[in-house]
Amino acid sequence: MSTAANAIDGVWYNVYGSKMTLTSNPATGLIIGTYSSTTGSSGRYTVLGYTRSSSTGPVAGANGFSVSLNIGWKSLDGGQGDPSWSCVSGLAGQFVVDAGGNPVLNLIHQFVAPNDVPLGGTQQFQTGISSDKLVYTRTPPAGAVAETGGSGAAMPQLPQEAVAAQSWTCVEDPGISFTQYEPYEGAFSGQYVMHGYSGPLAGQYDAAFPGDGAFYQSYCLSTLSQDPQTGAPMCVALAGWINPASGKLEVLEMRSVGTTWDARYAGVRTRGLTFTPG
Repeated sequence: MSTAANAIDGVWYNVYGSKMTLTSNPATGLIIGTYSSTTGSSGRYTVLGYTRSSSTGPVAGANGFSVSLNIGWKSLDGGQGDPSWSCVSGLAGQFVVDAGGNPVLNLIHQFVAPNDVPLGGTQQFQTGISSDKLVYTRTPPAGAVAETGGSGAAMPQLPQEAVAAQSWTCVEDPGISFTQYEPYEGAFSGQYVMHGYSGPLAGQYDAAFPGDGAFYQSYCLSTLSQDPQTGAPMCVALAGWINPASGKLEVLEMRSVGTTWDARYAGVRTRGLTFTPG
């Protein structure tokens, strides 16, 4: 287990050896961290997200804590840019304890490629959204990203001033809307309203668009909300892009709720949504 103040804090590894380092605010549930990947990218990347506001973690046999994360794939360490820098990821799932009593992050991952992204050889991410399941534990597998003391470039900070920059309303579900505040280096905060419940949000987008040649402007956000039926804590992730032809935000919505380890397959619900400005 992590020795950090909050149970979700510290270093997590997935089966590919990628490393995610998280720090959370127990009062608000806000998560800020970094990601180091072994799958087609190098360097460190910004992680933002939300989880249930708590200084403790889930326990064996009880429901997990819902989690929503997003990653902006522009390297914090600088260097030569490539098509992957236009991409973002949205992740949703839960922080749960497995049958052996071990803490696990069980997440559904949506990788948003607003342009084709070469992976080496003949492989590439084609323009679109690629989905997979990622499981993170505290134990690094063989070949994992090594621990380093390097700091690299500073991670972007969320805006401190609540200056409204853009509001969006959902076409398919008009009870959902949100306002993002003035962004800073591709990161933004704001307020997310779901059927009368208002919660904070944190997100990222491709700040270099359209100069980077991407077809769409990638966009993702995470918010802490509540289940409309039960009132239980629920985290929501949106991952997709702004279509320059229509000006609309086209995303996959992922809603994550806490379940027991045995019922973890039912922890995330996904659907496609469209948002219009205003």
